[in-house]
Amino acid sequence: MTIKNVSSALALVATALFVSSALAATPHESFQEANRALSAGHYEEAARAYEAILAEHGGAPGLYTNLGRAYQGLGEVGPAVAAYERARQMMPFDRRVQARLDALRQQAGLEAPAPGILRYLADGSPEVFSWILIASGLLLSGIAVAWALRPARKWRPLLALGILGFALSVPAVAAWERWHPDYVVVADSAAARISPFGDAEAAFSLKPGEVLRGGREIHGFVFVTTPDGRRGWVQQDQLTDLAAPAAGRGLKVI
Repeated sequence: MTIKNVSSALALVATALFVSSALAATPHESFQEANRALSAGHYEEAARAYEAILAEHGGAPGLYTNLGRAYQGLGEVGPAVAAYERARQMMPFDRRVQARLDALRQQAGLEAPAPGILRYLADGSPEVFSWILIASGLLLSGIAVAWALRPARKWRPLLALGILGFALSVPAVAAWERWHPDYVVVADSAAARISPFGDAEAAFSLKPGEVLRGGREIHGFVFVTTPDGRRGWVQQDQLTDLAAPAAGRGLKVI
């Protein structure tokens, strides 16, 4: 056995011992152990430990953020973006998470999925904006009927409120539908094909870390849409689904 093989074997044993000891501890103790590995630059150990905590205890914003840092340290752009995106979905207006995600995209040459106000609106809950849209519609309908029966200035504030609700909700729902990602490309080399078959012609290529909106799933392929409107079929094993587990409590970003 060569020195290189011995070193690799020892590294695997050390990582296995690290992860097993983390699992034997409480979630917070395991998280702190992983954080110490991350701070020391032991990115592979940290990533394995964070993944073990996820499998055992579920996700939390701080856990996903630090997992993203570990994968970023390993140069794994796709998994890093996926981890940051899961953290961002749990904490949509946290500037630290968004800053890390933006910095990683800039470093990897990836385009941000939504600019300016569109991203801010897309980070909101579609259910909330949908209810605001419905309430605004009902309010405007009621005002229209009341105004027809008895025009009066007192309806103007309510009319302005209804128009404002529409003005916020319509672009917010549209932005969420267009920009809120369902999948992240994790494969080093991925292609969107014209049909859901492995030998189908490639319509365009995808970079690790690109975010996509998902659609139908057939034969192990997902019909996806890119933020700029391109569409095609991508193998599921080249993607990671951003449907994250329920958030845990108390696991802080370091």
